[in-house]
Amino acid sequence: VVTAIASRDVDKARALAARFSVPHAFGSYEDLLASADVDGVYIPLPTSQHVEWAVKAADAGKHVLVEKPLALKAADIDAVIAARDRNGVVVSEAFMVTYHPQWLKVRDLVRDGAVGRLRHVQGAFSYYNVDPDNMRNRVDLGGGALPDIGVYPTVTTRFVTGQEPVRVQARIDRDETFGTDIYSSIKADFGGFELSFYLSTQMAAR
Repeated sequence: VVTAIASRDVDKARALAARFSVPHAFGSYEDLLASADVDGVYIPLPTSQHVEWAVKAADAGKHVLVEKPLALKAADIDAVIAARDRNGVVVSEAFMVTYHPQWLKVRDLVRDGAVGRLRHVQGAFSYYNVDPDNMRNRVDLGGGALPDIGVYPTVTTRFVTGQEPVRVQARIDRDETFGTDIYSSIKADFGGFELSFYLSTQMAAR
């Protein structure tokens, strides 16, 4: 049950709360975390703010579901784990692949050998977005193709196979104005099979 919505703009929070019949609206994230009516929070903020607010939420005694990717750097996740452990709360990354029944079925089919020996995984993910104000095009907010959509072929392959890459090669192009990565071509060697994919934030959707 959704009991509260928070926004830096309280009017936006109130409008959303009224639209979806949510009992409480707050004009700051701190006020929401201080509410006794809230047991857990979903954090859909820009990636650069995930760790900060996941830690604050855990320290407020709230369970946390944070949008993917959890952090921009693997080392930053240690702070979230520490906050989880010292407060005895649940923290999880909102990554559809690891929970969706269809991907659980794919994992079973691959691991049971129903599709034969896995030799190659190929992926493509792209969309067109040149809005300078969009968080996906802002370095300071953790924007870029890799953190936004590169996680899908990478995490999906690791999840389905239960294996980790032993070697990775990549080519990355950046937007001269935004500074974000707008095209990546990745090849990952998993030992017994290979993953290759490309992705872009400035190509036709695929």
